[in-house]
Amino acid sequence: ERTILTYRGCGIHLKKSDFDISRILDEVKIDWIYITSLAGHFAIYDEIFREASERGVKIAWNPGVLELSHPDKVKALLPDVEVLSINKEEAQMLVGGETIEELSRKLRNFVPVVIVTDGRNGSVAIDKTSFVQAGLYDPVSKRVDATGAGDSFASGFVAKYAADENLKKAIHFASANSANVVQYIGSKPGILTGSEKLESMDIAVRPANY
Repeated sequence: ERTILTYRGCGIHLKKSDFDISRILDEVKIDWIYITSLAGHFAIYDEIFREASERGVKIAWNPGVLELSHPDKVKALLPDVEVLSINKEEAQMLVGGETIEELSRKLRNFVPVVIVTDGRNGSVAIDKTSFVQAGLYDPVSKRVDATGAGDSFASGFVAKYAADENLKKAIHFASANSANVVQYIGSKPGILTGSEKLESMDIAVRPANY
């Protein structure tokens, strides 16, 4: 649904010494860290995850292909992750499975909370007690540009979950956030603030051990 030409610039040259994580975490009260791709720099992940774990800071991780191409290294970091956000194809780089439910249940063995998206086929979220499956927030809305759909879904979910909302409410907001972003060109226009009144949508909830 999209073609993107990427120039990573200085990001590809990042190194651990570029980050003073311990100072930042000591100076600023942080409850959560949300991390996306760091161009495959596992030394930086190791440092961030270790410092966060020592201080009780929760981590939400949305790894990219450069990380997922090293599944053993990713799995080694998962014990320090609270929420793992991933799409179907990315999940299949870590565990075997054909459906997002099967994939999420397998990944739940590594992480307390897992969300797996599958484009127009919706999404799932699972924790130790609940399994939630959601369709599209607004299936008839005009999709202009799918860029940022996954990022807006994952960040929207974590924003609500970090505010102590349950999986159903978190995935509802995440779905709405993603649905709004794809109605605009680019990855940032259309991001919701969290105060909007949401329309109802198809969400099924059942026990995690169903």
